[in-house]
Amino acid sequence: MKRPQSESERAGAVSAQKLSAYSLTLTLLVVAPGGAEAQGLEAQLRAGRSHSVDGRLATLLDDESAARLARARASLLPSFTATGTYRRNQYEAVATIPDGMGGFQTGTFTPYTQLEATLVIDVPILDLTAIRTLAAARQNLAASDASRELALLEVDRAVARAYFDFLATHELAASARRSAEVANANLAIIEAHLQAGISNELELERARAAAARASERVADADRLVAEARRRLVVLTGVAPDPGEGLDAPSLEGDGTLSDHLAELGELPSVRAAEANVSVAQAELSAARSGFAPRINASASERFTNGAGFGYSPAWAVGLTATLRLGADTVANARVARIQAERRRLEAERARIDAASTIETAFDGVVSLVARVAATRAEEQAAERAATIARDRFTAGLATQLDVLAADRDAFTAEVARIQAEADLHYARIHLRMAAGRWEAP
Repeated sequence: MKRPQSESERAGAVSAQKLSAYSLTLTLLVVAPGGAEAQGLEAQLRAGRSHSVDGRLATLLDDESAARLARARASLLPSFTATGTYRRNQYEAVATIPDGMGGFQTGTFTPYTQLEATLVIDVPILDLTAIRTLAAARQNLAASDASRELALLEVDRAVARAYFDFLATHELAASARRSAEVANANLAIIEAHLQAGISNELELERARAAAARASERVADADRLVAEARRRLVVLTGVAPDPGEGLDAPSLEGDGTLSDHLAELGELPSVRAAEANVSVAQAELSAARSGFAPRINASASERFTNGAGFGYSPAWAVGLTATLRLGADTVANARVARIQAERRRLEAERARIDAASTIETAFDGVVSLVARVAATRAEEQAAERAATIARDRFTAGLATQLDVLAADRDAFTAEVARIQAEADLHYARIHLRMAAGRWEAP
């Protein structure tokens, strides 16, 4: 028959469940850099920008936009074409006519072996479509710069999150080991009391269960450290060093909401969306330019051994105007107009979303400052209570259950403080990123 759990065992089980929940949800993120910690973060951020797939992809997309701009510019430059032809004819065409001076003039129109070469220089004189496509490519390069900055900002966010998660899990592991040391010390005391006849088997079993739960917490914390290390190495390719751990965040104010909203138009997300509007407008102009003629100037030189009564080489210059109208021209303009309107609405939404993100981040910082202050006070009180409980137990004025409960509360309060401080650290960094105040490494 299964023995029912005592109150202390149920309390210990609840403590273990709470610890597991805290451990699994402990998203310990970025901290305001300082000292050796800042050096480690900067190195990780630089490595992340060059190593992470997203960082390399952002740089590659920026290079692609620059290449598209070069291609659009090249369409407005002169072009040179050289054509050579060799042809073997079955028959030769030769004409002989009097030259009016008693002689004859012979002209070969089609020789058996015909050789021709043509050199042509083509210069665009007026090509509105190409001109406005070039303008769209310039706008697209500006949009690509903003998009690259936004992508690298997300890389920084992910690297910082992983880096400080790694540091914080080390702090959690250290806390779990301290808790295990306390549990093992308490077990040793109970064993000594049992040998002296001032304790009993129930207290011994309780102490053993507490020590086992503490060992379980250590194993869980070590697992979290290993997972955080792997995430960081994937992002940066650099093995992290925990250093001295996390710094305690300050509880000072973080300015006003209007301060953080002041640079809303300079945010990468807003600039990228507005640049896309300019791109769409330029593409609309390029699509509408399909209704205008294209004018080219050309100069050519022709070499042939079948000039007949003409001359070889012979040059020619001229102008060509080309106008092509079709249903696809109208359809392309309509698609471009709709895309321009869609980009405008997306830019409006990006500005609204950016402002909302800043407001939410600012409110989160204000809330977490109060939460950190409360968890610090709770931890101090819980530590004092645990010390008092152990002293009273040693003096025979408290039960072992009081000691276990006090130690459990002290550990839970420490975990809550770590989580609150880490959340505050991240909230402040997130606010700086959202408000455009983040300085890239």
